[in-house]
Amino acid sequence: MLKLITRNNYIRNDISKMIEELFKDDNSSIANLEDTMNHLDFIFSNPNNQAFLLLEIIDGKLVSMVNFLEYNNILKDWSLFSIYTKKEYRNRGLAFNLVNEGLDKVRMLGGNRVISGIEEINSESIKLHEKLGFLDSKMMWNEIDDGFPENHKAFIYYVKYKTVKLETERLIIDKGTIKDCKKIYEYDYNMCKGINGVDKFVKFDEPKNFMGEDEEKYYNEDCFNYEMYDWYIYLKPKNIPIGNIMADREIKDIKAIEIAYNLHPDYWHNGYMTEAVNEVIKYLYSIGYDNIIISYEDGNIRSKKIIEKLNCEPYKETIQSNNVKSYSFIKRKEITKWKL
Repeated sequence: MLKLITRNNYIRNDISKMIEELFKDDNSSIANLEDTMNHLDFIFSNPNNQAFLLLEIIDGKLVSMVNFLEYNNILKDWSLFSIYTKKEYRNRGLAFNLVNEGLDKVRMLGGNRVISGIEEINSESIKLHEKLGFLDSKMMWNEIDDGFPENHKAFIYYVKYKTVKLETERLIIDKGTIKDCKKIYEYDYNMCKGINGVDKFVKFDEPKNFMGEDEEKYYNEDCFNYEMYDWYIYLKPKNIPIGNIMADREIKDIKAIEIAYNLHPDYWHNGYMTEAVNEVIKYLYSIGYDNIIISYEDGNIRSKKIIEKLNCEPYKETIQSNNVKSYSFIKRKEITKWKL
């Protein structure tokens, strides 16, 4: 059973007893009850920063814990502390699942990054963080911000603009690879959209690669810095790469983000893109966006039909740099109105 502790339900004596039992018979430096409780007192004492503690309880006993603190409420940066699992419960994936739950909560609370400090000799913790998707920042923890301990390597998890795996009956929608990018972008899609009367299949001399040479860096640092999500669409059951959906160009004051998409011509007229876009929109709603903007350029009938199927409302019209009119539509998050 997972239990969430915040400053609203933090009762020091109760938590202290649980953690004392958790640390019982462990003489390692991390199993220090006084230091742990002083830290929890500190993170729950500042009303200006968000914090929470996650506890895994089995058969009425605390067996694993982790806590998160928003240490910079301007940058929305968080830190992760005190990952601990009772010895007889280790190697069961409890810490992995617990931290993942915490990362999801940080995402829902609007966090941007989570920084964790690990001593170089703690190879097991480093492996856990890498498995969770943390990246070695190549910096020490105290170099990230004042107040963090020295002699700890800083690992960073990019919470926002995280391209997560989604799934429908026919499709997997997930991070792509350089190879898949080149497969999907072997055609010049500007030539086969019907814009300015041009609708023909023209292959590039060299397939396009929009990721650079480092996929991990692209899906973490680059997507974070450019404030974007980048999904690739795979057709089950062989997971064939067939298309791409990107979300970027946020309009923060209305909690909106714009999506754009391309589908390999071999897979047109099967409803795959409508199915994939619907799933992406549901996910974007779930992480806090209220409005999704989708556009098509004059002449792009296929994209227009997808937008019509999505039941979007007209938003605005603009003239692009190529003197082609662009029609933008908005899909608003539905809010249930309860009858009193």
